Amino acid sequence: MANTYFDGTGILIFGANGGVTPIIAAIFAAYSVDSGFPVEQAMIYCEAEGSDTRWQSVKESLIAYAADQGIELADDAGLDAVLKAIGSKLGITDPAFAGFVERLSLEAGDGETDADLAPLFQLAQWFDDGHKLEGMRWEGAWHCDKMRLFQFGGVGYFCSNRVDVSEATSDISGFGLHLDAALAKGDRDAAAGILLTKTRRLLDSVTDETVRKELAAAVATGLLAPQPAVQMVVMPSQDQALLVHGDIIGTRDPDYGDPDLHDLADRLAKAMKTTVVHTAIDMPENHDWTWGAVIASLQDPVTA
Repeated sequence: MANTYFDGTGILIFGANGGVTPIIAAIFAAYSVDSGFPVEQAMIYCEAEGSDTRWQSVKESLIAYAADQGIELADDAGLDAVLKAIGSKLGITDPAFAGFVERLSLEAGDGETDADLAPLFQLAQWFDDGHKLEGMRWEGAWHCDKMRLFQFGGVGYFCSNRVDVSEATSDISGFGLHLDAALAKGDRDAAAGILLTKTRRLLDSVTDETVRKELAAAVATGLLAPQPAVQMVVMPSQDQALLVHGDIIGTRDPDYGDPDLHDLADRLAKAMKTTVVHTAIDMPENHDWTWGAVIASLQDPVTA
């Protein structure tokens, strides 16, 4: 008999001066929230053996929170009653809260299913006791104790009030399989449809409909625009580089060992009225794709 297990780790991301409060500790107790992390972050995790991420566990943590806050509950209170009582204590008067509680209660069912992180994040947005939770990043992996086909993989997830996106490794391999099959048949329409579906799903990760429509139009325009060529590549060594790609200036200097390289990048950025994208220790995480685009477009680098 083969058994499959799932483990995962992630972080809660808070705004300035935010952090783990009693309600955050209660909501994410099933995911072993750990506040002993850098300022404005907290680790969450689940282990295949040892963690209890069922809705029943979430409910029990919220009942304990309610008791600490002096909120009276009936002995047989369901999740909906617990949420409504806490909401009343926190002064929630928005009529939409009742609908949210109803949906959450239906999802929780008898409490034996696992609580996904997305509804817990949404619950935290309603139960704001000053925690300033802004986002959540999660990566998990499933693995089998025997070598069984496709019983190993992972999933990545990020959510905030602006973005909600996830992808499993099986989605990626399946996407490649179907795209390759369409291209092998010479069916360009089918291949285009697969790419279009993928793009739409990515756009759907943007929660604001107006912004999503604007981004869709910008993406469509960008896809039809000619790809700018690399204008300059400076490589003082194998590990260091400065590139100008359209209006993007990128540097790679893992150990920040060449101040002149960074100075040149800064002066170019000032002249071009743009910004510098740095890799390694000083590269903003949300620019990973930009650096990837620069590297992918390199043609015959010129060594300075």
